[in-house]
Amino acid sequence: MRFFLQIIWVVTVFAIAFTSHASAQSRVITGQVIDANSNEPLPGVNVILKGTTVGTVTDIEGNYSLSLDVAEGTLVFSFIGLTTQEVKFVNETVIDVSLESQSQQLDEIVVTGYSEKSKEKLISTVAVVGADALENKPQVAVTDMLQGRAAGVLSTTGSGQPGAQPDIVIRGAGSISGNNSPLYVIDGIIVSNDNISSLTDTKQSPLASLNPNDIASVSILKDASATALYGARGANGVVVITTKTGAAGKTKFNFTARVGNTRRNKNRFEMMNNRQLWEYERKVYEVNGYNPDDFRPPSYLTDHANTDWLDLAYRLGQQQSYELSANGGSENTRFFTSLGFFDQQGILIGSDFERYTARLNLNHDVNKIFSFDFNNSLTLIDQREASNGNGFTSPLLGGWLNRPFDPAFTDGEPTNPGPDWQSLSNSNFVREIGLTYYKNRSIRTLTNLNMKANILKNLSFRSNNALDYYLLRQKAFWGPESYDGRRTNGYIYEADNYNITITSSNLFTYAFNANEKHFFDVIAGMEVQHNSMEAISAEGAGFASQSLETLNSAAKPLGVGGTISRYFFLSFLSQVNYEYLDKYFVSGSFRYDGSSKFSEDKRYAPFWSIGASWLMSNEPFLKDIEFIDNLKIRASYGTAGNANIENYKALGLWSGEANYLSIPGLVPFQLAIEDLTWEKNRNFNVGFDIGVWYRFTLNFDYYIKTSEAMLLERPIPSTTGFVNFLTNAGSVRNTGIEINLSGNILQGDFSWTTDFNFGYNKNKVLELPNGEGFESPTTSLQRIEEGEDVRAFFMRKWAGVDPENGEPLWYLEDGTTTNDYNAAPRMFVGAASPKFIGGWNNTLNYKGVGLNFFFNYTFGNDVYNQTASFYDASGARLGAVNQVTDAVNFWTPETPDAPRPKPFVGNSGNPNSYRTSSRYLEKGWFIRLRNVNLSYSLPSQWIDPIGVTSVRVYVEGANLVTFTDYNGIDPEVDATGTEFFRYPVGKSYSIGVNVQF
Repeated sequence: MRFFLQIIWVVTVFAIAFTSHASAQSRVITGQVIDANSNEPLPGVNVILKGTTVGTVTDIEGNYSLSLDVAEGTLVFSFIGLTTQEVKFVNETVIDVSLESQSQQLDEIVVTGYSEKSKEKLISTVAVVGADALENKPQVAVTDMLQGRAAGVLSTTGSGQPGAQPDIVIRGAGSISGNNSPLYVIDGIIVSNDNISSLTDTKQSPLASLNPNDIASVSILKDASATALYGARGANGVVVITTKTGAAGKTKFNFTARVGNTRRNKNRFEMMNNRQLWEYERKVYEVNGYNPDDFRPPSYLTDHANTDWLDLAYRLGQQQSYELSANGGSENTRFFTSLGFFDQQGILIGSDFERYTARLNLNHDVNKIFSFDFNNSLTLIDQREASNGNGFTSPLLGGWLNRPFDPAFTDGEPTNPGPDWQSLSNSNFVREIGLTYYKNRSIRTLTNLNMKANILKNLSFRSNNALDYYLLRQKAFWGPESYDGRRTNGYIYEADNYNITITSSNLFTYAFNANEKHFFDVIAGMEVQHNSMEAISAEGAGFASQSLETLNSAAKPLGVGGTISRYFFLSFLSQVNYEYLDKYFVSGSFRYDGSSKFSEDKRYAPFWSIGASWLMSNEPFLKDIEFIDNLKIRASYGTAGNANIENYKALGLWSGEANYLSIPGLVPFQLAIEDLTWEKNRNFNVGFDIGVWYRFTLNFDYYIKTSEAMLLERPIPSTTGFVNFLTNAGSVRNTGIEINLSGNILQGDFSWTTDFNFGYNKNKVLELPNGEGFESPTTSLQRIEEGEDVRAFFMRKWAGVDPENGEPLWYLEDGTTTNDYNAAPRMFVGAASPKFIGGWNNTLNYKGVGLNFFFNYTFGNDVYNQTASFYDASGARLGAVNQVTDAVNFWTPETPDAPRPKPFVGNSGNPNSYRTSSRYLEKGWFIRLRNVNLSYSLPSQWIDPIGVTSVRVYVEGANLVTFTDYNGIDPEVDATGTEFFRYPVGKSYSIGVNVQF
């Protein structure tokens, strides 16, 4: 830590010392910047002398004054949402400018973390998601809102639990054992987004602590030219999040209120009621030669309940959110501040989420040399989770499997299951919800102090220093009267997880031009990051009362635990950008990364990229082609790395948990892997951008992304005393294309803008150690094999039902069939990786009325419906679980062509038919109406008299309709492609109002 602070001190003092060399100025240019549409002054517009760091910002009235020591040059006027304008000057002293709205976003400013670039001159492949796609949406985390918004970006929600972590994969999975999640950068600082498994194994998202309404834009960096500057951690892509800042002028307030509800989406199947299940079980007994009246007589219906367990497990979840923000300030000091409250009841009973957020962003220009930015956010989250879908007390399992014959209530109180209880779970989740809980409380604060110094006319220095503090407190309690707690007379578990990350990024920028033809800018600097994680836990059992819920009330302490883990990154980075005549652009990046996660002689590695683009539309031979307003071709190649492994995976570790005759001792716990190093990624990209008639744009990219020296867990002989070890071996390649088409279809009083994106990706394992395949480390249903997809399903191939006897059939390697499950070989039958992903967004406006609707889609993937192996299992667990209504369509001598095999009587039913095979592997494609928003903006003559700038009221729906052939609970599953009693994504309806004053 001392070395860490010394580096920051030395670099900062060095930069300040150079400020004394600032040049004296010799002339002044003044002017005013206005909005071309409204003719109103524009405060906060950046005015910069091109090729330098010399600049200023317009004041409240849109006026600026800029002192220069050059006789001629070019001024660049830029403002978010407006077209950047460049004005050449020779001897002028007054330059007035009007900025127009960005109809095609050709000059949109794209934030890439370490710098900002005009989109027109951007070499990299970067997808930008604006604030309009993020604000006032019913989703909890910003990552939930990226679904379908950018070509080649797959975002899937593995759980509908509010606050759960979605899986985001950019351009396909490039790692087998490592993490495929992208790197996250907030306001220029790399932040921790490590998945923290909750007590119910639901991945918790630290990014759920970020208020989406505070976000100005999200940039998704995809190719090597964009990600190489992030070096060792850029292999999976980078998500750059920029929060809002204030603008000079009168303080403006923005208030939003939204209320609504969420409910379960209707499935393509239904569960049986008591009569349907009674008829089904009678039929099963009959086809097996039994008299059904001996087991399910007519009186069975009247003697038992008719409980709709799904109706009890799911509910109409209420949600509400309130946001108040303000921004304004003077020419020298600007601010943005916000307060937010978000409350969501999950659609599953026993699941809730509350979030309180506060933010303050300050920007202060001390003088023409120094400026400071201070960003601080604070978030408090309270969350209650539903228990696991594989737990007997879970409403996820009980809602689908509990038999309707069991009563949920007796004499008005939740039934305590007794000897007559039939359901497999042997528990009543309605009763359990009041006796058990799983709770999480987290606090996160992210503080960022950014200092900038214009040392010389062409040289500037920026030091960005951040503290990211995250505390997660977890608690599980099973009361002494609960199903899970009764064996130990109650149980409690509590854990605290502390995660602190300190980051300092220090960069010099040198920009200059030569003869108004050659422009250079160079970035060079270093970055250090230190992360410390501590966790403590304790558990106990034995409670005298259900109301005693603290550790010190446990009569029997069961154990305590604790761990400390740290890592350190040290990086040196540089980038050189060259521009010639506003037509030819070249960029090169280099980063030298070191990480404490590897042994001393393997810690450092170089990463680099080179990219170029040609803005053909600026060529004279295209100037006369009026319908082409933008045409650019670009290409890049480079390397990045992946170090998403546990902090001490390369070290030889010993465990102190062992003891002999009550004497503590140490035993080997992990092998030392001295040669372990970075997973490497090579990325090639070529593409073009074209805009026509100032209304339509097309972006096309073709990429090849190859991961080499992958971080693989490999098994070793048990005689070594270990199970496996991590090594660098093998390679995976992702090849694909991305297309984005956008345009203004109609203009005028009635306008229609549209944006369609499409991504195709093919994943292939190229090489494995000794060519030997192995079971996937993420699921036993998949196998890693050369030539196959990294998410390839490997199981017996279902061949249907034998019409002669109703037995299940499987394929042999020669294409023939067998009814012997053990004789059938496992083979590759599909893959969880989608081949086609994308989205379609539309916005229509007519005189204050706005309609926005957005679809996203996924095609070419398979989903293993493991849930169906319980509720559609050919007689398995007969008399213990409910069934889908279609389960009655099984083989009988009268229906030999039925799709389901003959069910057998007994707990195992037809034991082979529901065992793992492609019988339950289904096509996972879907098209989902992700969001619809209908709004109305009140006319200005109604609200001007009361001093209000704008009022917009709206109704909104999310996840309203899903088109799919999938027969499970929900086709949107996590990266493993497996569904097992998952918490489904619900559909929501809300109304809201936005007021600006």
